[in-house]
Amino acid sequence: MDGMQFMVSWWMAVRQQCERILPAEPAYRLRGTRQADAYLFVWAAHNLRTAAELVRRSAPLDVQEQIQSTIEDFDTRAPDVRKLRNALSHFDAFVYGEGRPQKGREAAHLGVYTVAHDGDYELVVSLAVGEPVLRLSVEKTTEAANALFRAVGLAVDELPLPSLRDVANWNE
Repeated sequence: MDGMQFMVSWWMAVRQQCERILPAEPAYRLRGTRQADAYLFVWAAHNLRTAAELVRRSAPLDVQEQIQSTIEDFDTRAPDVRKLRNALSHFDAFVYGEGRPQKGREAAHLGVYTVAHDGDYELVVSLAVGEPVLRLSVEKTTEAANALFRAVGLAVDELPLPSLRDVANWNE
């Protein structure tokens, strides 16, 4: 499986999780279901970025620079994806204040909060009392993921399924 195939899979995972988290008619009846989907959303967004790196590494040099710029744009638009993925992947260490970014900080802990507002859903994670929190907007991160997927696909001129061109607004 090449990098673009991974990108398609993880981009679809981002979109599917977004559709589960931000439905027109909320389907969440069990407490914590939406938060669990948000955790999976973080994982999918992070892995989409990782797949973009894989595509970049195997692309011609001039295309590598273009893809790197696109990845940096994703990082700007969704700055806490990597840190959130790390905190959620190593939640056991973070609960005890032993996560790498928590070392040497007083009152280190892992606090996970969610906020639903204006048609968006936000995951907020605190790593230490009094420290800045990590935030992820599902709506904004999905927009950043769509842009990343589209730009990388255009850069390498490769999108496996024609139907995905429409979904990603390929012809814009």
